[in-house]
Amino acid sequence: MWARTKKAIYWTVLLFVVAIAGVVGKQIGGEMGRPSKAETLSKLVTEAAAKLNAQAPKKLDEITTLVRAEASMGQRLTIYYTLENYDAYAKDFSLDRVRSAVTKNACDKNKVGKGPSPLSLGMFYTYVYSRENGKVIGRFEVSQQDCYRNR
Repeated sequence: MWARTKKAIYWTVLLFVVAIAGVVGKQIGGEMGRPSKAETLSKLVTEAAAKLNAQAPKKLDEITTLVRAEASMGQRLTIYYTLENYDAYAKDFSLDRVRSAVTKNACDKNKVGKGPSPLSLGMFYTYVYSRENGKVIGRFEVSQQDCYRNR
């Protein structure tokens, strides 16, 4: 009698272990098929840089030209702009006002679209503004934390 009970317990435990292994294996297999957050972000940054560069150089308004974009460190998108005739309005130019407007825009875009936003995945935008001769006027960065600060 004990041998039969022992055999029944053995098979019950074995089936239970196999069932758990199947569930865990299925979950691990599903995770392996998905790209990691870092891979998704790196792909997103690289694609964004390629799209911007396909348009560059592009005049955005009467003084601002998109020059190029660079993807770096898998999470940073650096966008370069030239400001034409900078000396004519330099005394009235405020990089802080530009930063505020750009941050608001980046954070608003952060709320639009399907799936996680680039900023929420850990993406950083770096904006670099230069004169026509290439001399840098200023640069700043926008990250998810900036969106929280501006609420």
